[in-house]
Amino acid sequence: MFLVLVALALSVFVVLLIREVRTLRTQLADAEQALIREQTKDSLATGERVGPLALTAADGTTREIAFNGPRPTLVLMTSAHCPYCDETLPVWQRIFEQVGVVGSAAPAADIICIQADARSPGDLKFLSAPLTPLMPQPGATTWLSRIPIAPGAVFIGADCIVKKAWFGVPSDRDQRQMADLLLGSDLGK
Repeated sequence: MFLVLVALALSVFVVLLIREVRTLRTQLADAEQALIREQTKDSLATGERVGPLALTAADGTTREIAFNGPRPTLVLMTSAHCPYCDETLPVWQRIFEQVGVVGSAAPAADIICIQADARSPGDLKFLSAPLTPLMPQPGATTWLSRIPIAPGAVFIGADCIVKKAWFGVPSDRDQRQMADLLLGSDLGK
């Protein structure tokens, strides 16, 4: 009888611990989101116009992106030394596969991946297509400085207007929004 009571008490204790762990995980997720909101309160916002960027590839070639082409652009900001970026890259890759960007002859949006901490073309970390990292021109001050944390993603319409920005590891909701924008009929035009 004593063992049955002990087993019952331990079972109740385990159930209470499981509930407490769930509560703590929820509180941690809420605290992380609040921290991201605080860190990004002065960041690039929806509706802002962005200017062109001069970006350098790993081979040293430079190209200018004007964001006023026939398609919108998804700008992804990463860092070579960020564990959250390492966690986010496969998520982005799955979204691109889901919406047909990977392997598509005519993707719905241009994808630009910028490695924020690269100081020279040799610093660029190899990633899988379509995530070919580029770096801003050394010393260039642009709107990129208003993307406060990596990973970050900014969806820019073909009219050079920011349609949506995401910061940190994308939640399930963020992933759905990104996929919806990449699949949307107007695609931010």
